[in-house]
Amino acid sequence: FEENWTPVIKPLLMIITFPIIVKNKNLKKWFSWLAVPSLAFFLILRFYLAADFLPKIGVLKAAFYNHKASTEQIKEMAAGKQVASFNNFAFPGVYQFYTGEPVVHLATPGYRYCQYDFWHEEDIAAGDSLFVIIPDRMDNTELVELKNCKKVKLIIIPEFQSLREMSLTKNDFWIAKDSLRFKITITNQSKHSLKFKHSSIPSIGYMQNKKEISSIPLFQVTGKEKINSKESFCFNYNIPIEMIDRSKPITIFTQTIDRNRGQMFTLDLEE
Repeated sequence: FEENWTPVIKPLLMIITFPIIVKNKNLKKWFSWLAVPSLAFFLILRFYLAADFLPKIGVLKAAFYNHKASTEQIKEMAAGKQVASFNNFAFPGVYQFYTGEPVVHLATPGYRYCQYDFWHEEDIAAGDSLFVIIPDRMDNTELVELKNCKKVKLIIIPEFQSLREMSLTKNDFWIAKDSLRFKITITNQSKHSLKFKHSSIPSIGYMQNKKEISSIPLFQVTGKEKINSKESFCFNYNIPIEMIDRSKPITIFTQTIDRNRGQMFTLDLEE
């Protein structure tokens, strides 16, 4: 649930619920009892956030006022490296607003899609070292506290390679005795070669319910060290039956060793 949805939803809820509440005495009574304290709490909270002279207790207010300080802190720690963030579509906009510098949005296969998936901003960092911000909900080891009181993990990805321009197409699929068997075509739609024998270790894997189950390096599956620009090739990919729930859809994806996703497709096994 996103905070910016509430201004749109509230007027609609008022229009829909008003006739119902007015005609029902019990609902009208409960509405009167709950509305006043709810409104008072809302006004107090808004005043607390708006009043800069009050102590900044907790992460909420510290984050609200310390965007500039925390982005400058990250820029200093990056020491000239290109900044990137994982599974956080809000951070790139904040960082770019306060520093004027671009940010690369990275995402795991199970993370939601957003506008950054259409902008191809990963291209600006191809071959560079990335200074990556990972939220604590994704990895809570070796955390660093920023000036906005949020805790993050910091890593460096050397010689960054994006898989976004490498398409993944299912040509055929069948269920054997002990495995799901796919014939898959990979096409490099970028203007340069993509290396499979590379520090990023491009891999192919599968997941269900947005939970990654397993992955294997593409170099190991295909025997190819790279795929040239505009090149396509087909290969076989097998998944053990006992590793999945056949009653639920399965998603096949590509990703790097750092779990930055490429392309994917989903198959409903019951159809």
